Amino acid sequence: MRPLVAQDGWAPVSAAAAQFQFGAEFVAFLAAAAGVALLLLRVELAEGRREARIGLVIGLTALASAAFLDGAHIVPHRTSTAVVGLRLGGAAVVALASVAWAALLRTKVLLTVGVVVTAASVVAAAAGQSTAADAIVGLGGLAIGVAILDASRRSVAARIAASGALTLLVLVLVLSVAQSAVIDSNVRKDAVRRLDSRAQTEAAAFSETDKRAVEDAAFAATAVGSDTLYRVAQADAYDTNLSLGLKQLNARVFQSGAPVYVSNDSKVLAAAPTDALGLDNAGQRELAGSAVVHSLSCSQAPTAQGTEVVRDRAYAVGGFAVCQNGAIRGRMAQVIAFDAGYLGTRNGDDKSLGLALMTRSAVLAATGAQPGRAATAGMVGDVVADGRSRSATVGSRFVSVVAVRGTESTVFVLVASSPTATVVSTRDRLFRTLFVIALVGTLLALLLAAVVGERIGMRLRRLTTAAEAVRRGESGVRANLSGDDEVGALGASFDAMAESIEDKEGALRAAAVGEARLRSRIEAVIGGMGEALVAVDADGRITDFNRAAEELVGVSAATARDRNADQIVNLVADDGTDLGPRLKRPSPARWTATASLSPLEGGTVPVAVSGSALRGSDAELVGGVFVLRDLRSERAVERMKSEFLSRASHELRSPLTVIIGYAEMLLRRKPDPERARHFQEEIMTAAERLDRVVEMLEFFAAVAADRNLLRPQPTDVRTLVDDVVRRWDSRVGMPHSLVRRVARGLPKVEVDRKWLEIALNELVDNAVKFSPMGGNVEVVAAATDDGLVEIAVTDRGIGMSVDEQAMAFSDFVQGDASDTRRFNGLGLGLPLVQRVAEGLGGRVTCESTPGRGSRMAILLPPATPPAATRRLRRDRP
Repeated sequence: MRPLVAQDGWAPVSAAAAQFQFGAEFVAFLAAAAGVALLLLRVELAEGRREARIGLVIGLTALASAAFLDGAHIVPHRTSTAVVGLRLGGAAVVALASVAWAALLRTKVLLTVGVVVTAASVVAAAAGQSTAADAIVGLGGLAIGVAILDASRRSVAARIAASGALTLLVLVLVLSVAQSAVIDSNVRKDAVRRLDSRAQTEAAAFSETDKRAVEDAAFAATAVGSDTLYRVAQADAYDTNLSLGLKQLNARVFQSGAPVYVSNDSKVLAAAPTDALGLDNAGQRELAGSAVVHSLSCSQAPTAQGTEVVRDRAYAVGGFAVCQNGAIRGRMAQVIAFDAGYLGTRNGDDKSLGLALMTRSAVLAATGAQPGRAATAGMVGDVVADGRSRSATVGSRFVSVVAVRGTESTVFVLVASSPTATVVSTRDRLFRTLFVIALVGTLLALLLAAVVGERIGMRLRRLTTAAEAVRRGESGVRANLSGDDEVGALGASFDAMAESIEDKEGALRAAAVGEARLRSRIEAVIGGMGEALVAVDADGRITDFNRAAEELVGVSAATARDRNADQIVNLVADDGTDLGPRLKRPSPARWTATASLSPLEGGTVPVAVSGSALRGSDAELVGGVFVLRDLRSERAVERMKSEFLSRASHELRSPLTVIIGYAEMLLRRKPDPERARHFQEEIMTAAERLDRVVEMLEFFAAVAADRNLLRPQPTDVRTLVDDVVRRWDSRVGMPHSLVRRVARGLPKVEVDRKWLEIALNELVDNAVKFSPMGGNVEVVAAATDDGLVEIAVTDRGIGMSVDEQAMAFSDFVQGDASDTRRFNGLGLGLPLVQRVAEGLGGRVTCESTPGRGSRMAILLPPATPPAATRRLRRDRP
């Protein structure tokens, strides 16, 4: 057993610490023992080199042996050579063998960590950290156990054996801790109860010694004689002869103690030698004045007894009054020392019993092993104060403290102690028994579990082999397992399932081909949709993202998939509501909204959003589909319509206002002929302007309806240019001047003269309108190097920027589109010029520099033999 006192530097452990140690060592023992059993019973768990399996078995056996020796308290302490050698050697062997073990890296790491941690407990134990060493051993055992469980996952028999070991571990741990706690408590209570009884008995023995001291004092007074005592008392001085007589009497009669004769005024008149009692002359005088001696009287108390403490020594004092004629003449006192010798006679029957007499400040006498004054100081003080007994466990001893009372109060206390060896011995025997039971039970449980597991595992391996064959696509595979148990039923179900699979495999293959075709068509339809489609699952993660969505949002489908829809598609409704939550949490109800989309490239795009739910086979909500339609073209058309209506109404209202105004003046007044002629000319000019607007609108309406208005015929260019210039000569005044140049020998062109004149009028009108500072407006007709006829109109006006040139031939576009623009018009002049030129087989060119003017040219092919009538195209190339 472990030593109980600090003779070799070790101290006994508490019940809680012992139980914790037992639990930790038991975990380590059972984990190592389970590893050994599994490696022996299931060879496949140690695949690889044979030396690796042998090394693992040897190393784990060494670790289990070390845990058994230390946990069962077979060795004196955990730093014993046997425990240290087995633990370090076993850890080293297991760590080396695990390198060649053909197991998963995870299993090998767990096992290596477990043995390294277990070996580290030796260092903690050597440093005196018992609790830390126990905790480390337990953690190491758990790591080893987890590694064994991880290694056994491939074998049903091994898993059943490991589960049995785990169940046994929990059962034995719970029972052992509970049983050891109960036994330890009962043994402790019994030991304390017996010690308290012994302490009370020893305290009562002090009173018996006091009585004997009284009898000895009376005998000494009688033996000396009254005459001698009267004479000495009358002399009132120390009498050597009487002292010699008392010495002889003490040596012949009394077994212990010494008589002392005291006068009425507490003088020592004679005394046997008291040096052996620890009393010098001063001590004799102090004793002569004690309460016991002073309490003697001839009338009421001729004898007295009590316990006194003199100069940190305890004494039993018995007194006898020497009387003459009813008056006291002297006092005979018998003094017996309560010293170590006295206490030694009291514990002669039990040398493990420790006895001590103590006051608050001193130890009066002691014999046997003691718990230590500092450890019992508090108990001694409490007993001295109230006189009630106390008991406790101090260190390695049970302690009982009992008050010893004098004549008036507690004089000192008796401290009785006994070792806790009985409890520790009983606990050690219990732990040894439990370890033996665990050892036998573990082996039996593992063996039984392995046998049962092998029986089940063999049938399951057949089923597993058949399942693997089915997984590889083999046909005609059957498990052929019979029996009424669960495995038999599982085998029958497997065979039925395999047959059903074979029956349905052909149908599934045919269905798979059709499904693949259908899926391809669906993917093609979705991919070819003009609208952006975004599909999400129930958690709002994107599952489908078609090509239109990629172009609209600016994110590839590969990037968008599996991400939250609100992170990819940033939508804000027209009323400012964030539509992200609707995308993240699909709604079971259909909904639509107009919103602004913020692509990753920047800016915003107006879109129309519609959302609907995706439902599974049981009509449960499994996701949602959102379709986004780009509204930029629609908004542009709406804007163009609005601008067109505004401009058309302005362009129509302006000449009508002039016509109505001048016509009303002609009706209501009678102007002179000259003034009437002027009014008529203004009405005619406004009517022509109105007719120009109506013709332009008619032209674009015909183009939109795909109707042909052009009737080409050979036309002389010079005549055409002269007519246009002549018409504008009367309109253009200072500061403009109109210049005409037509090259000689130009071939005729095959054109619709009416619409070509209208186109040239638009070019001249723009040249005059956009050169507000005046200057020459040139109309030049010439042949180009490639054989085309070019009719160009050049001005020295405000010109156009590159961006303005790019937009100049777009429908309803003006250089200044604001409400306060300086120049009127529908924005259809240049588009009309371009459509007429292209309808006649030609084209339009534009050269312009801001601040320096523009040059617009119509290039037409020369007249050719009659051909099929050209048709106007709806859109420009």
